[in-house]
Amino acid sequence: MKWVEVIQLRCCGAVEHRKNLDISLKLRMLTEELLSSLLSEDGGSWLREVKIFHNAAITTDVCLHLHWDKALASRQGSTVGFCIVDSLKEFGLVDRSVWVEEPA
Repeated sequence: MKWVEVIQLRCCGAVEHRKNLDISLKLRMLTEELLSSLLSEDGGSWLREVKIFHNAAITTDVCLHLHWDKALASRQGSTVGFCIVDSLKEFGLVDRSVWVEEPA
C-alpha cells in the first residue's frame, strides 16, 4: 500500500529571511539524519521518497512529503515523521496528515 505522510510548517509572527533559511537547513539536516538512522533499521526499505516544498507565495511555509510503501498505513504517521514534527515545533505551527493512494 502506498501512502504519503505530509508535514506542514507555518512560521508564527514576523519571520525574517534568515530564520527561513534556518528552517530549511534544519529540515534538510533532520531529514538526512533520520533517513540515515532509518536505513540502518529494518523499516528503512519502506520509505520510497522524500520531498521538501515551500509555498510559492509565503516562503516561510514549508511542506515535507514522506512517501511510503508499506502493507498498512499508520493513521498517526511514522516514527520518523513524529520526530520531525517534534523538532520543528520551535519554529511555529506544525501539522501532520497521512494520505493513502487510491487504487487505479
